[in-house]
Amino acid sequence: MPSKQTQKLIAVLFFVNVVFACLYGVLFFSIRQKNAQTTEIYSSLYKKESEKGTLESTAKSLADTVEQRKILDSYFVTPTQAVSFIEKVEKLGGYSNTKMVLNSVTPPKKQGEGLLLGWSASGRFEDIYRLFALIEKMPYRMSVQTAIISKAGTENNPERWTGSFSVVLESYLEK
Repeated sequence: MPSKQTQKLIAVLFFVNVVFACLYGVLFFSIRQKNAQTTEIYSSLYKKESEKGTLESTAKSLADTVEQRKILDSYFVTPTQAVSFIEKVEKLGGYSNTKMVLNSVTPPKKQGEGLLLGWSASGRFEDIYRLFALIEKMPYRMSVQTAIISKAGTENNPERWTGSFSVVLESYLEK
């Protein structure tokens, strides 16, 4: 059997090993906990940086596309712009040498429908056709509901024609 001194030495070494094992466990747990906190903070910071980058990118895109958005907005008609749109259509009657009369303007009954415009024109066939072509070429989305061109000539004016049109302005936006 080992001597008393050896037994004391073994007991002290065992106690020291237990203390170091406990210290190692506490330090390992503490480091793991700090690592989890650091990861959470880093993740939160990364998310905020990402959001900041997205906001800056969006702000830059909005600033860069101001002119394009203005151009795009010009292709839509709002209720406050309806009168100026109708005036543009009426001016086309003068450009095409026809007598044009706006017969009706019907606002949309429900969301998503367009503004219904009805008008009639009189003049030579070529001029009425040109009027209709000019209206079609306008930079607005429109669909033709009816288009009737008929001869209305008399002995005094044999080349007189009349046209009756109704068009739905689909690029009409209710704000």
